Amino acid sequence: IDTAQVTAIDPTLIKSLTSTNQAFTTDPNVAIGEIVTYTVTITVPEGTTPTASLRDVLDPGLAFVDCQSVIASPTLSTDQPGGFAAACTSPTVQAEPPGDPVAVNQGRRVTLALGNISNTDPDISTAETLTFVYRAIVLNASGNDRGVGRSNAATFLWAGGSASASASNVIIVEPTLQ
Repeated sequence: IDTAQVTAIDPTLIKSLTSTNQAFTTDPNVAIGEIVTYTVTITVPEGTTPTASLRDVLDPGLAFVDCQSVIASPTLSTDQPGGFAAACTSPTVQAEPPGDPVAVNQGRRVTLALGNISNTDPDISTAETLTFVYRAIVLNASGNDRGVGRSNAATFLWAGGSASASASNVIIVEPTLQ
């Protein structure tokens, strides 16, 4: 009897602060009302990653604005109606914690449903990726004071596992009045 050892490879996740929209601040510094752009890259192993989703929970004082784009390697596909683009165009945006009526907590949790992801590339040495670019706004909210850091953690979930990553903090700056 011949035997072979197979090592299962789980998906991985990288999240980074890509840019902000104001020229008068220098990343990672942000002002109230500034738009922060994040990039999340998921490396998907060969085979099927069932019941997948991407969830991001933003710190209080940040709120989801929109998903700008999704780019999938050519050998990745999903059974999600509308494909990967539908995840970007119609995410589920909620308060964090879910159901919390407090204004500063609205729009803090975003979930992009990805369905069953298939990676049909037979070359396991080539990383197949799914990359999302989305934006959040720095709210004019209690607690968003000078010097305060705001972060968030993205989690890629699938049946049987998860992978998480955080972007570097953004730091609130305010003008000094004289």
